[in-house]
Amino acid sequence: ASLPDRAAAVPSSQGVGEPSDNPAEQDLLPFGKRVRDAYFQFGPGFLNFNHGGFGATPKPVRRAMEAFIDRAEAQPTAWFGKLGYRSILDEIRPVLA
Repeated sequence: ASLPDRAAAVPSSQGVGEPSDNPAEQDLLPFGKRVRDAYFQFGPGFLNFNHGGFGATPKPVRRAMEAFIDRAEAQPTAWFGKLGYRSILDEIRPVLA
């Protein structure tokens, strides 16, 4: 088993993050209501004025966390053994280095 599929975790039907024809906008991250609605689970009427120091977990990150929790709960002994989280760390370590 490997890391969750990152592409599957990103909602594509929302139109968020679609490539722009404007070269000045190609490196910008999308923002605003579309991103809030696509990536976060804020309740109706909630206005987030957070400066970014802490806050809600984006939906794709939350789904990845839940996938890891599900794997750990399904086979706790294997998760904490050689074939569990340690193999995932071994897989991702060179990517992050």
